[in-house]
Amino acid sequence: MTKQITLLFIVFLFSCSTKNETVKPTPRIQKIITHDYTVKWTDGIPERDSLMNCFGCNQAIVYDTNGIETETRFYKKDMIKVYGTDFYLRNPEGLKTGSRYFEEGELITEYRYSYDSLKRLTQTLAYEPKSNTLLYGSVQYYDNENRPYKTANLNKDAVIQQYFIREYNENGIAIMENITDLKGNPTFRISYEYRPKADSNWVEQLVYYNDSLSVIKWRESIYYRDSI
Repeated sequence: MTKQITLLFIVFLFSCSTKNETVKPTPRIQKIITHDYTVKWTDGIPERDSLMNCFGCNQAIVYDTNGIETETRFYKKDMIKVYGTDFYLRNPEGLKTGSRYFEEGELITEYRYSYDSLKRLTQTLAYEPKSNTLLYGSVQYYDNENRPYKTANLNKDAVIQQYFIREYNENGIAIMENITDLKGNPTFRISYEYRPKADSNWVEQLVYYNDSLSVIKWRESIYYRDSI
């Protein structure tokens, strides 16, 4: 399954003043971590139960002291060991051009990005690095509000296999993904609810597979003054 990575974050700034001088906050490295939990019900209310142990169930997006996304780490259940790390590549303008995914120091997959004239990500292709063989890919389509409303999944021959079609709420947050075949027939549905609110500051994301609540994602932000 193609790794999906959600890129939403909160920045906190603190400053102190004494007379005519201002003490600036020390630059810090940030990690946005999402954990996947199984679901338990308490008095009819869904709550987080057990931490899940799978690739992508515990991942951390890392930002440097300038707020630039540098890598994504895919942790195992203990949040110490990792399955692997995806390191991002950027051009001189700071635009991400791709990434390199490593496991135990070995380069496993290389991703290459393409953009349109508006600098919107339009295509991602994954290659086996030694043979430079295409493994899979995706193509993004945007609506009039520049939201990626449709994604086409590609196989190793760059042929479209299926579509993910998204719906958004008034805050620009995805609330539904319909997976369809090439004729537009729905084959699977993923829907989302958020707590405390369905906006960019959400803490919990309730994930429904075909209307059955299956996962609760919990998001936290951690800051470090030095390297991590």
